[in-house]
Amino acid sequence: MDGGYAYLNANYSGGMKKCSGGTIRENDDYSSIYVTTTYQSGSQSNYSSGVVANDASFDSGWEWSEDYSSIHKLYTSRSSSAY
Repeated sequence: MDGGYAYLNANYSGGMKKCSGGTIRENDDYSSIYVTTTYQSGSQSNYSSGVVANDASFDSGWEWSEDYSSIHKLYTSRSSSAY
């Protein structure tokens, strides 16, 4: 990721999973994270940090999930496009 770092980590225990993810800026830009959680039933939920003036992060806690996916973006201002 140009201008920063992105991570998405998942842990597994006893059939349950938890996820932590983030977008870490290298400078004073803005960031966002969007996470989709897919559950064992096939249903999904979405989390969006929106565009924030700091590092964006997500922590799910332990849940009966199947999978996680994420989109990380950096912005030069709150109203600009991601780069």
